[in-house]
Amino acid sequence: MKNISFKFTLILLAVLTVVCGVVALGVGRFYVAPGDVLSVIGGFFGVPTDAAANIQNVVENIRIPRIIAAVLVGAALSISGAAYQGVFRNQLVSPDLLGVSAGACVGAAVAIMFDMSLFWVQALAFVCGLAAVGMTLSIPRLMGRSSTLMLVLSGIIVSGLMASVIGFLKYVADPETKLPDIVYWQLGSLAKIDAGNLKFIAPVMIACAVLLVAMSWRINLLSLGDESAARLGVNVTLERGVIIVCATLLTACSVCVSGIVAWVG
Repeated sequence: MKNISFKFTLILLAVLTVVCGVVALGVGRFYVAPGDVLSVIGGFFGVPTDAAANIQNVVENIRIPRIIAAVLVGAALSISGAAYQGVFRNQLVSPDLLGVSAGACVGAAVAIMFDMSLFWVQALAFVCGLAAVGMTLSIPRLMGRSSTLMLVLSGIIVSGLMASVIGFLKYVADPETKLPDIVYWQLGSLAKIDAGNLKFIAPVMIACAVLLVAMSWRINLLSLGDESAARLGVNVTLERGVIIVCATLLTACSVCVSGIVAWVG
């Protein structure tokens, strides 16, 4: 009975997501009538559409990529947050625990300071987010303490360091041009998402999400503690590393295209 209830809940949530996505195609500064929305959607399935060219452009090139990105980012942050909570055995852990979001902010701020294109803003955000996690993982190794607690403390240290760097960059940024862009990026937005962004991040996000879902039972075992998981046949070091890498990639991909999205995951 419980299994049936769980499946029903998943199906209901999936249907609600699709309905909300279809409604969102017509809502915005440029209103699109429901009939035109359905006509454009039908065009993807070979049905002739009578929607105007500007309506097709808005729906196909602006709103559909943003809706897909919203679903991907929300799912990615949720999955990575759940994975971190299992690995670190703490229900309050968030996807930015290891400093990936703070590192991504630094990368984006540097790119904005040097007037780089949107592609390089996102690329530097992604690279610096991974670099911050690399710093977090290296601190326990350098100190000879590889405990989970030490890893969490390292994440807090690196996040604090990156926050200081961001503060400095904001201080020296031009208050008329650069500073508003940096602040706006930190607030998080899907306004600049297009199909080109999705081509790069979607395969990585889907692959990492599928792998983490497939490893969900191992995450449950790791949440029992290292000794218990090892007795149950889990290679603790290897599988924890794979889970952390996948969760970090999910978070980095999300943050690099949407900025920081708080309270998700």
